Amino acid sequence: MKKKLSLAFAAMAVGGLMLGVSSAAQATVTNGTFDLTIDACSGGCGLTDYGTITVTGNGSTETVSVTLNGGTVFHESAGAMTPSPGLYFDLAGTVSTFTINSGTGFSASGAGSFSLDGFGTGNYAALCSGPNAGNTCGSTLSFTITGSNLDFDFMTTSAHGAVLFVADVLGPNGGTGPVGAPVPAPILGAGLPGLIAACTGLVVLARRRRKIA
Repeated sequence: MKKKLSLAFAAMAVGGLMLGVSSAAQATVTNGTFDLTIDACSGGCGLTDYGTITVTGNGSTETVSVTLNGGTVFHESAGAMTPSPGLYFDLAGTVSTFTINSGTGFSASGAGSFSLDGFGTGNYAALCSGPNAGNTCGSTLSFTITGSNLDFDFMTTSAHGAVLFVADVLGPNGGTGPVGAPVPAPILGAGLPGLIAACTGLVVLARRRRKIA
């Protein structure tokens, strides 16, 4: 009987652990505030935090507002793609409308494939056409997306880890390149209840074994 109870607690612990891992892997975002703190500019763009992205929504209407910090501005990349992704992301669900609310020189993309310098690939972007000096699009951006079952998924690469948004910027030091908003720890820990259950099961199992001994 004691052996069966021990096995039951072990199964509870493993089950809780698997629940935690599964929940963390499946976590998505419809609301939150995220900072552009991953600097992938060649030589660095000069700051440790390039701006704040605020997401507000309910899965059918998602509004994203971006404010860049310290003289940082959105930048149009040189190359074949003109306009280029000033801000891109990976959006799940069915999109009905994608509307730019504010921002200089921005247009909404259709569904596509967007990636910059080692960051993950996204399927939608606010495109920068670079109307300002130095092919830049200012320091603020706001847009709204409507549809069904909308959420922002993680883009994961070995180089930069899990990110939600990637912006192409011109930094205050004159450097250019992409910067990313990493997935915050509370979201990555979406499976925390399962991990707590796992740890609790293991503690109970250890105590029971000591009593048996």
